[in-house]
Amino acid sequence: MAMSEALINKHILQWAIDRAGIGTDDLSKKYAKIEEWVNGDKKPTFNQAQDLAKILQIPFGYLYLKNPPEEKLPIPDLRTFVNTRHQISPTFITLLNDISRKQAWYKEYAIMNEHLKIDCIGKFNIDDDFKQVAQDIANKINFSTISRNRNNILKDSIERVEDIGILVMKNSVLGSNTHKKLDMNEFRGFAMYDEYAPLIFINAGDSKNAQLFTLFHELTHLWINESGISGSSLNNIENMHKTELFCNKVAAEILMPEDDFKTEFSSGTNIDETINNLENHFCVSKFAIINKIYNLGLIEKNIYDELYSKAKNDYINFMNNNANEKQNGGGNPYFTMRTRVGKRFSNAVFYSTMEGVTLHRDAGYLLDINPAKIYKYANELGIH
Repeated sequence: MAMSEALINKHILQWAIDRAGIGTDDLSKKYAKIEEWVNGDKKPTFNQAQDLAKILQIPFGYLYLKNPPEEKLPIPDLRTFVNTRHQISPTFITLLNDISRKQAWYKEYAIMNEHLKIDCIGKFNIDDDFKQVAQDIANKINFSTISRNRNNILKDSIERVEDIGILVMKNSVLGSNTHKKLDMNEFRGFAMYDEYAPLIFINAGDSKNAQLFTLFHELTHLWINESGISGSSLNNIENMHKTELFCNKVAAEILMPEDDFKTEFSSGTNIDETINNLENHFCVSKFAIINKIYNLGLIEKNIYDELYSKAKNDYINFMNNNANEKQNGGGNPYFTMRTRVGKRFSNAVFYSTMEGVTLHRDAGYLLDINPAKIYKYANELGIH
């Protein structure tokens, strides 16, 4: 018996292919008749259309629409610089929707378990003194007691942030799919404000120093009740959204307090040595250092532009050299999984599953793991 055809819209199929950035030549390796499907001469089977929708990262029903849907992001896109619009990749849209679902689940869990609202966030706005905001954040997580050990400062800072009720997730791939890497040129992180389930996501494809800065940048977003997507550091301060500029200033003040920074700045013999010393001392990226130096009026604009251009080239080389390296790898794979969705979120899903509230199937979906491995996951992390 012949398999039934899927009466999909050829125009939507072409839109989906263009959106995914996949050529028909590549698709033809799996679907010999893809050109005929696009031209409308033939139709795929129902199973082929379902499989194709997964590859193109769209809901299957989209293929039957008359016109391409208007895809709206769940949070503001603050990567829109002066006279620039950013393309949103299917992988990133899928990520945002996935993290939004995780946040919604946790909010329901928090309310069901009578958690209090997170009252430390949303107290400020971008018209407030950035130093006051920085001090409030630093005090809340006792940042001054965190050791400036580059091997531990990111992990320790994330733990402090999670301890005050904020979800922190960190990944360099889409879920557990190592074939779908998150593009560092597309975003560095994002924040999703909610009184019960405030959430920070960090692109773990970046350097550890840059991830640390992103953590506090996104934390500032929550402190000022501003959800948003943060872009690459390759754009200098003249091209940034005003909210991004404010969050950068707050993060820089937390990680590099002005008085300490000026003391360390005066210890170098030349600007390149000084930047390297500051980078090592404060555990932040060269971009953060150069912006701080300029904002404090310690260098002229022409020197800033020169240093930023050099840092940009160094960063591009770093990313190219690390493009094929495995991210989030090594060590206990279960700890890697927990890093991807965060300790607070993992624990909530485990407890809800053990109590019989959340199905194993749903828990596996939320944690991006095989449902059969949930109890082993919990045992490895000491959750009983």
